[in-house]
Amino acid sequence: MAKGISIHIGVNKVDHDHYVDMIDLDFCEADAVTMEEMARNQGFSTSLLRGSEATRDNVSTAIEEAASQLEAGDFCLITYAGHGCYVPDTNKDERKQRGHRLDRRDETWCLYDAQQVDDERAVLWGQFATGVRICVLSDSCHSGTTARGNKSKKPGPSFKTRAASRDAALGTYEKHKEFYNSLQREAPPIKAD
Repeated sequence: MAKGISIHIGVNKVDHDHYVDMIDLDFCEADAVTMEEMARNQGFSTSLLRGSEATRDNVSTAIEEAASQLEAGDFCLITYAGHGCYVPDTNKDERKQRGHRLDRRDETWCLYDAQQVDDERAVLWGQFATGVRICVLSDSCHSGTTARGNKSKKPGPSFKTRAASRDAALGTYEKHKEFYNSLQREAPPIKAD
């Protein structure tokens, strides 16, 4: 019988000592609780990381533990609700064509204590056995593309987007440039499905 492990991450407020100009969100942690409950009701072994518990180390450890327990045919569900952001792609692995422009960004999840770069998650996915099914549901933004609108209009006071502003993205990156540059690396081939 296939086994299911799920990890649910929600971050309303980040550590403002690390992040620059990042607005607080309202319902991400509640979203994580709801997703965890739904997965548990479907028979998943669940873990919930929200708020200050949703650190880089805790999220990575939860994914590594799931990878160590799952075998071919098993299922890993990971949900994330919070800010999505980006850092410049210093190792140049993001050279995908986007129309006439190249994507020169590594997308991130804004975890409580610092961002987790997509290169890091690729390394984590590589730890899963061949045949493990991984499903990631990310309710976040990566560089604002899902929150496009008329640039001349500003959102009303009750509207909060999960898109981190360009100033927040670049300010946080510049404040911790050496740290984020050290996280970007080539990922091994991913064996899981």
